[in-house]
Amino acid sequence: MLSQNLIERLGLEQIGFTDFTLANGEQKRTNIYKAEIDFFDKIIKTDVLSTNADFSLAGMELFHKCRIIIERCNNLIEINKMSRTLGINSGACSGS
Repeated sequence: MLSQNLIERLGLEQIGFTDFTLANGEQKRTNIYKAEIDFFDKIIKTDVLSTNADFSLAGMELFHKCRIIIERCNNLIEINKMSRTLGINSGACSGS
């Protein structure tokens, strides 16, 4: 999911719409757009859903062959795929 503002800035092409259910059970409808992303030096064509929120979400299918490390105490998110690393910072959390 990408914010509608970002979708408009990127000029993505709308290809349809879909219905989905929020965690609280509320039904929503949103637009679907075509997009291409550069993921570990590979261009992937994908569909993107729009949201009115000011954040983006990535689906689990994108990370299917990846290892994800999240260390909140170090403000770290590291994604590893096929022995290539895309990371920010490193190290283990201390105390807490």
